[in-house]
Amino acid sequence: MDLVARKPVGILHLLDDESNFPKATDHSFLEKCHYNHALNELYSRPRMSSMEFGIKHYAGQVWYSVEGFLDKNRDTLRNDVVELLISSKLSMLSEMFLDVRLCSESKTLTKANGRFVTMKPRTPTVSARFNDSLAHLMEGMAKCNPWFVRCIKPNNEKAPLKLDMLCVLEQLRYAGMLETIRIRQQGFPVRMRFLQFAERYRCLVPGQVPRGAPSKEICRVVLDRVSRGSRTAYQLGTTKIFLREALEQTLEEERYKRLSNAVVTLQRFVRGYLARRKFRSQRRSAVIVQAMVRMWLERRRYRTLRQGVVKAQALARGRITRRKFVKLKEEMARRKKAEALAKARAEREAQQTKAEQERVQRSVAGVNHLEIPAELAFILSKINDWEKPHREKNILRAGAPVRPAAIHYSLPHDIDYHPFSKFTNVYFKSHLWGMKREPIKTPFLSKARDADYIDSLAVFKLILRFMNDHTLAGERETVLGNYIANKGLVN
Repeated sequence: MDLVARKPVGILHLLDDESNFPKATDHSFLEKCHYNHALNELYSRPRMSSMEFGIKHYAGQVWYSVEGFLDKNRDTLRNDVVELLISSKLSMLSEMFLDVRLCSESKTLTKANGRFVTMKPRTPTVSARFNDSLAHLMEGMAKCNPWFVRCIKPNNEKAPLKLDMLCVLEQLRYAGMLETIRIRQQGFPVRMRFLQFAERYRCLVPGQVPRGAPSKEICRVVLDRVSRGSRTAYQLGTTKIFLREALEQTLEEERYKRLSNAVVTLQRFVRGYLARRKFRSQRRSAVIVQAMVRMWLERRRYRTLRQGVVKAQALARGRITRRKFVKLKEEMARRKKAEALAKARAEREAQQTKAEQERVQRSVAGVNHLEIPAELAFILSKINDWEKPHREKNILRAGAPVRPAAIHYSLPHDIDYHPFSKFTNVYFKSHLWGMKREPIKTPFLSKARDADYIDSLAVFKLILRFMNDHTLAGERETVLGNYIANKGLVN
């Protein structure tokens, strides 16, 4: 999966990137595959200089010929064909090509100076669509529990009433059926991992299981309790448990009984809780009804006296309420204004934060496409397993005091007669000074050999990665800096 679809050096991503270059060829794509995956044990290079590469799949090694890869990858539908298919009366056919038209539509962006720039997006290639489909498939499979049906092909010619024994035997061997049949013949048809067995039958352990107990120990306790000490009904492997069918049925019966008792207990407590809640609700309702009746009896006594007082109170309360309403209205207006200001301030801060993050991402993305020499890539892959040779056990105590070497450094007396500007005017005529964010196409100084010419360009790319990759830190940063210094001294 990583060799084929991993970003940014997967084979499909390399094919997609190579298709965007006008002068790219199948040979250049093959060279990039050899360069990025030469150290991968699943990738194979041909012995002869042929246009192919090999990948070791589950069933064996497969060789792929790269002739015509780029042309097939750029194979896209014309716009008039897409519009014709979208205008179809079949809704399913029309919806299938709506996404193709949306991907080919242009986008308009606004620059900081107020000008509008229309950007035409890249037409999705075959490998890009395949990567998207693969990502959707893996996302869907991660959310569910898939089951696979293994089919056996009787012959390679797809002819009826013909059984090729070698073809069927090879499929059974690759599918693991022979191993399954052998284990079933030994009398242990049920195979479960320790963790799976412990999670399913943990409820059969009497008492509470200690936190952090190993799964294998939990499995042994459950099996000793159910099988009553008999070791012939099961076997413990390295990572799995092998059970006989009778013991597996006994375990399921014990688990069903334990879960049934737990469910009945829960139902008993829930029903008791519901009954108590219903009783409290009825008692509370009865108290409320009694209170309402008593209140009605008391109100009937002074109802005639209240009618005259209510009108006066209504006038006074109306005036007070209107004053409160005016105050509340002013307070609400102030709050809305304050909330609008706070919201505007938060939006400005969010925009500034987003712009800063995009700037950092652009700077990192600008150097991630730069290639790394195979020697440096090998060193970086082995950096986690490297140990320093000058550890404590290799350091010896000196018998005599160490005297520092008497080294005196001094500048030449004629250093002022050779200004750097004169040196640059003579040797750096083809380059403009300033900070460079893209790789150079020619070295700063003239090179006599082609190897020095190529090494100078590669060292400059490493310097760009060292300066602009913010994710680089620790040992990887030290190794990259030492490699650049070493290459600079050698060249």
